[in-house]
Amino acid sequence: MILSSAKRAAYGGFFTAAALIFSYAELLIPLNNFIAVPGFKLGLANICIMLAFYYLGTLDAFLITLAKIALTALLFGTPISFLFSLGGGLLAFGFLLASKYVFKQNISFIGISVGCAAMHNVGQICVAVLFFKDSAIFWYLEWLLPVSVVTGVITGLLAVSFSKIAEKKQ
Repeated sequence: MILSSAKRAAYGGFFTAAALIFSYAELLIPLNNFIAVPGFKLGLANICIMLAFYYLGTLDAFLITLAKIALTALLFGTPISFLFSLGGGLLAFGFLLASKYVFKQNISFIGISVGCAAMHNVGQICVAVLFFKDSAIFWYLEWLLPVSVVTGVITGLLAVSFSKIAEKKQ
């Protein structure tokens, strides 16, 4: 889709704002009452990143990713949460790039979402290992990766639904 610079900026602002709203909404959902995996989140904001990647392109999606990470940490987090989000976000974005250039986009939103969720967890664990200087932290992936499959499917299904709505509006 070819967009004017004004439309591109408007869509970028929309996706960034929606990602922040989703990040805030996740703080209000008491998921720890249902799933006993510390640090667990649905990753709803990642829907916005995937859709931006699909509709706006690589550079815009990358800038939205960085803005989401920085603004979420500034508004709702800490400097340490920024580092964890950055590590996870960069690896997840790397998977988005792989989906485009390695897999040649022969992968669905659901597959992309599952891969991004898994890589986000791997990125966060890598930051934890660097921060705490203890490679034993990698065992936590045994719990995080199965959960990332479930959350990835959920966010992938939502991304499919949102993209169908967007395509009907065009």
